[in-house]
Amino acid sequence: MKDNRFIYPLGMIPVLTLAFSKFYFDGSLILGGEGNHVLNYTEHLKATSYQWFSNYGQGMMNLSPSGTGANILLLALLENLSKNIFIPNFALVFSMYYFPFLGMYLAAREINLIPASAFLVALFYLINPSVLQYLTNLNQSNVSVLTLMPFLFWVTLRFYKDNLKLFLFSGATTAIVSCAYTNQPLGVMANLSSLFSLYIISFHFNNKVVYAEFLKKYLIVLSAFILFNSWWLLNLFYGTTSAIKFYPKARAQAWLAETIDSTGAPLLKCLNLTILTSDNGSDFIGRLHNSFPGYILTLIPITLVVWVCFFSRQIRENKIITRIFFLMLLAIFLTKGSGPPFGELYLLLFKHFPLFYIFKSPIEKWGLLYVFLFTLLLLFIFLNIKNSKKKKFHLYIGGYLIFCFIPIATGNIIPDQDIGDHGKAVKNYIDKPEHINFKNTIIQDELNYKIMSFPGMGNYQVLIKTGEKRYYTGWDPLLKNINKGFLIPSFGLNITEFYTLLEQDSAQKMFGMLNIGRLLVNSDSIPWFGTVGTSDSRKIRKRFEPLPEEKFGNMSVFNNYTNFLPAVYSPRNFIIIQSNEYFN
Repeated sequence: MKDNRFIYPLGMIPVLTLAFSKFYFDGSLILGGEGNHVLNYTEHLKATSYQWFSNYGQGMMNLSPSGTGANILLLALLENLSKNIFIPNFALVFSMYYFPFLGMYLAAREINLIPASAFLVALFYLINPSVLQYLTNLNQSNVSVLTLMPFLFWVTLRFYKDNLKLFLFSGATTAIVSCAYTNQPLGVMANLSSLFSLYIISFHFNNKVVYAEFLKKYLIVLSAFILFNSWWLLNLFYGTTSAIKFYPKARAQAWLAETIDSTGAPLLKCLNLTILTSDNGSDFIGRLHNSFPGYILTLIPITLVVWVCFFSRQIRENKIITRIFFLMLLAIFLTKGSGPPFGELYLLLFKHFPLFYIFKSPIEKWGLLYVFLFTLLLLFIFLNIKNSKKKKFHLYIGGYLIFCFIPIATGNIIPDQDIGDHGKAVKNYIDKPEHINFKNTIIQDELNYKIMSFPGMGNYQVLIKTGEKRYYTGWDPLLKNINKGFLIPSFGLNITEFYTLLEQDSAQKMFGMLNIGRLLVNSDSIPWFGTVGTSDSRKIRKRFEPLPEEKFGNMSVFNNYTNFLPAVYSPRNFIIIQSNEYFN
C-alpha cells in the first residue's frame, strides 16, 4: 500500500481490543483501581451535574464539575443507546489507552515524520514503563492528561499560523477533555505542556523564538482555555481557596518525604523511565521493569538520547533539540522531587513558593510532563537524524518497545496486584444479581435519604472477595451507582471512636438526624487500606437487629425510617430558649 499512514492507528485498535478482551470473558467489567468508574452513567450524570453535589457525605460543593464533562455525557449516551453495560465500560478503558497513542501519532505525522517513525514515537509514549504502570490505575481524570498533552501539541502545530482556528480548536480540545483538570496539579501539567508546546513549535517554524509572537500565541491559547472552561473554573477556584485552609504545609511535606523515601532512587528511575512503576514488584509490570535485565533494557532510550545529543554533530547543532533536551532536564529535576541531587532546591520551592506544595507527589505529577517532553525529544531526533543512523535509531527504539510490549503480549496490560496475606487484588468486577437487585431497589425508592455503609474503612478503596484469594479493589461499585447519598465511616484515626459511639442506643437517632434512612452491612466488603474499623460484619449486624431488615445475598439493609428526618422538613415542636441556662 502506497499510503500507509492509516495502517498504524487502525492496527492498534485490534491489538488493544485483544489485550482487554480476556477481562470480559467471564462477564466481568474493568472497574478497579483509582478510577472513578461507574456502572450507571445516566444516574452519575444526574448526580454530578449540579453546583451542589449531594450524593457524598452530607453534601458538598461540586469542586470538580469538569469531571462531569464530555466524557461522562458521551458514556451516558452510549449506555442509553446500547442498553448494554459492557459497551460503555469497554469504550472508556479502550479510550484511556488508545487516545494518548493517537494524539502523539497525529502530532508526529503533522510535523512530517514518516508513518513508521511516527508509530514508534506514539508507541513509546503509550507503553514506556511509567505510562503503562500509570494507566493501570484506571483513573480516567488523571489519565486524560496523557491524552490532552499530545492533542494540544497537534492542534497548536496544525493551526499555529491561523489565530482564529488556534483559538477555537485549542479551546474546544481543553473543553472536550476537561476532566484532565479535575486533579489541580495535573491541570497545571496540562497547561505547562501547552506553554512548552508553543515554545517548541515557535522555534520549529522560525528557527528561533520570536518572543512577541510567542506571547501573543500563548495569550490566544490561554484565553481560549478560560473561555471554553469558564463553566467549571469558577467553582474550582472557589473550592481550592477553601481547601487550602484545611491542608497544612506540614502534612504536604510529610507526604512528600514518604513518597521520595518509598521510591528508592528517584533519579535513576527517572533516567530509565520506571519512575511510576511499583518499586516493590507487587505486580507483573513492577517485577518486569525492576528486575536486573529490566534495569539494563530500560536504560536504552536515555542512553540513545544522550549519545546523539552529545556525540552526533547534526543533532548537537540542532537548536530545537537542544532546547527540548534542557526542558527535559528541568522536568527530571522536578520529577525526582526532594531526592538527591539538589533535592534541597525542591524543598526550598516547596516551602516558600506560593502553592507549590500541591506537588507533594512529584513523581506522579511532574513525571507525566517529563515523559511528554522525552517523547517530543525522540520525535525531533527521528525528524532530524539522517541515513544509516536513522535505521540504527529505529532498530534500538524498536527493540526497546518489544520489551515494553511484554505486559500486553502476556495478558498483563492490567496486572493483578499482590496484597500480602489477602492474595491478589484485581481490577475486574462481576456485578452479581443480588448487587443489581440492591441498586435497583434503592434507585426505585422515591424517598430521598442517605445510606450509611458498614464495615468502615479509612480510605475510598474497598476490598470485595470475587474468588479464591482474589479480591476486587477500587471504588465501591454499589454506592457509586445509586441515586442516593452515601456515607462511609472513614474518619482516619477517629474511626475507633466512631465504633464506640455505634454501641450507644442513641446511634440510630443520630443517624436519623443526618438524613440516613438505611444502614447497609456488606459482608462481602473488607476494610483493608489505611486506618480501619471493625471488619466483623456479624457484630455490626447484631447491633442493628431491632430494625427492619432486607437481605440481598451477603448484604443486610436495615431501615432506619422511625428515626429518619428528611433533608427538608417541618418540626413538630418548638423549644423557646429565653436564657443561657439551657446550655449550662
